[in-house]
Amino acid sequence: MEAQTIDQQPNGIIVKHREMLVSERPQAINAPRGHATVFGVVATANQVSAATLLITT
Repeated sequence: MEAQTIDQQPNGIIVKHREMLVSERPQAINAPRGHATVFGVVATANQVSAATLLITT
């Protein structure tokens, strides 16, 4: 593998961070849903209801 140039390095960092955020998104949505079930609040498994759950509680 060749070393990246100074111009290529920022692009690689951006791609790596985007991949990390995309992979962690389901975990970030499911964690509050799981905690809310302890209190009897049930939300469906979609992004809109997770946002509603956060706003209403």
